[in-house]
Amino acid sequence: MAKLTPEIYKNLDRNFLVVDLAQAEKNAAALKQLAGKSKLAAVVKADAYGHGLLPCARAFLAGGADYLAVATGSAALTLRKGGITAPILLFSEAEQLHYPELVAAGINISLYSAAAGRKLQAAAQFTGRQGLFHLAIDTGMSRIGFDSRLLLSALPQTLTSEQQDACPNFKLLQKQGFLLASLTPAEAENAAASWTTILEVLQAPELRCNGMFSHLAFADCVGEEAALRTERQRLLFSAFKEVLAAMGYKIPLCHLAQSAGALRYPACRFDMIRPGSLLYGLPPANCLTPTLSLVQPIASWYAKFARIFRLPPHTPVSYGGLWQSEREVLIGVLAVGYADGYRRNLSSKAYVILPQGEKAPIRGRICMDYCMVELPETYAVYLQRDLSELQPAELLGDGSRGEMTAWEMAAMADSFDLEVTCSITARVPRIYLRNGQQIQAGP
Repeated sequence: MAKLTPEIYKNLDRNFLVVDLAQAEKNAAALKQLAGKSKLAAVVKADAYGHGLLPCARAFLAGGADYLAVATGSAALTLRKGGITAPILLFSEAEQLHYPELVAAGINISLYSAAAGRKLQAAAQFTGRQGLFHLAIDTGMSRIGFDSRLLLSALPQTLTSEQQDACPNFKLLQKQGFLLASLTPAEAENAAASWTTILEVLQAPELRCNGMFSHLAFADCVGEEAALRTERQRLLFSAFKEVLAAMGYKIPLCHLAQSAGALRYPACRFDMIRPGSLLYGLPPANCLTPTLSLVQPIASWYAKFARIFRLPPHTPVSYGGLWQSEREVLIGVLAVGYADGYRRNLSSKAYVILPQGEKAPIRGRICMDYCMVELPETYAVYLQRDLSELQPAELLGDGSRGEMTAWEMAAMADSFDLEVTCSITARVPRIYLRNGQQIQAGP
């Protein structure tokens, strides 16, 4: 992790997040190597998981990413306006009002409904450009996508025996009894309508299918049941790919594996992997050791001191007196609180790392804009000094100085590491470093 220097923090107020872009690039390069012959899609949704969209996207592309993926149309357009020309996938079809602008910018839309297909065609006709899309297939996440199990169950009546012979995974699912033996009238109607939509968008001259994807629901879980469910998702996805190929539609880019899937299930890597958390050095659940042997966290969070004072014995601190002193202690007030994303349920549980490497426990409830820590007596020298001279305390980092990591903070807050970084709010400045030198985020 990049070293904090006075040049970085002297002109900053309150608290700030330092993002090491050199490490971000290294993480991407390591994941590109993990992908092997598969492509690498860098997931930069949610403002790059709280780290900063454009700087992280540029670093990941420099590290070898082939694609970018986002959750909102505005993020996709921000990338384009920032000069990024790499392929971009929008994980949604909910941005239909903006389809003309997205089509004009060459953004790949996730498509999983007839309505979106019609509107994408209309936007393509309006702009005079092909509408790009990836088919979204639900294989077990029960979130977005055409229902693969239902649609494959409706196939025996429409596939010839020769076509079925070209689909070994489809036949395996049949043999395992995982496909539906019979469909209700409503299910049959739904399946027929979905197949009609899929074939229409694949055949539409105004549209171009650049890929197909699904999402693993159990890749970060342990146990035989999780492994079985993951394998069934892989089989459903493979079977759907085979069936479309047998019908004459070869999908250029099929992708299924997110961070945990890419790490734990090599067979799920297909044509492209889609890591999110791994790019930021954050381990998926149950993947701590393999993650840290591959990548490292790219961000550290610091807070400045707003006050240092002596607290008399038996004096409560903060709202409700959750903690009170047993003796006279030295208290430091840090300019960070839950309005910055430093969660209130860390109160009287978390700790920070002080400039000389000491641990300072949080005392009392975390407030909206401040929190209090108990300081060693050595910090009494700052009682009458300008606190702007004092190096900030470290709230979060890679653990190399004993500071809390995102996964440790998440466990303490009954959360998980991605929620920790995504919750760091917009009022917290992001500072970008490359090889120790601060760089501007750029437009």
